Amino acid sequence: AWEREAGTAAMAFDAQGRRVAACPATSGEGLKDPGLRVLRIWDLESGRHETYSLAHLTGASWMGCYGRLFFARDGSLYAAWSPGGVFRLVLPREPSGLVSAETVHAAEQTRLRMSGDGRQLLVLAGPAAGSYRFDQLLLFDLAARTSRRITTHGERLTDAAFDASGRVIVTGDA
Repeated sequence: AWEREAGTAAMAFDAQGRRVAACPATSGEGLKDPGLRVLRIWDLESGRHETYSLAHLTGASWMGCYGRLFFARDGSLYAAWSPGGVFRLVLPREPSGLVSAETVHAAEQTRLRMSGDGRQLLVLAGPAAGSYRFDQLLLFDLAARTSRRITTHGERLTDAAFDASGRVIVTGDA
């Protein structure tokens, strides 16, 4: 179990509250063992869970999902990990299938936040892994598949959040 080798860095409920996803993380040199580079999904109604390998998407230097994990409205997952960036993960239909990934934004260090309605994604990105200081803030409209950089909040960001309406962004900085 990866819980002994690494901690749980990111967890998410789906919009219906029926499924939970969890992703590991570690500090140091990464999760070298491919068996630890996984995504777990629990079905809360049945009590069953599946473990999906992420080894084909990651390398031995992968530190895990430090930047959060969110279910999208379509059932896919958005994950931020280091090194790498932000990815849209699509779970396979069969338990033995492979998770597919689409790069949303590549960067050494990322963190993400999803709006309450699941339509928008905020991505904080920076050039240095482990710094937790970000010089970019990007807003992604998931339905329109568009993005834009937000420059009004500076380049020394540490975190960001949406208000309940999804129209206002608040940021913290160094």
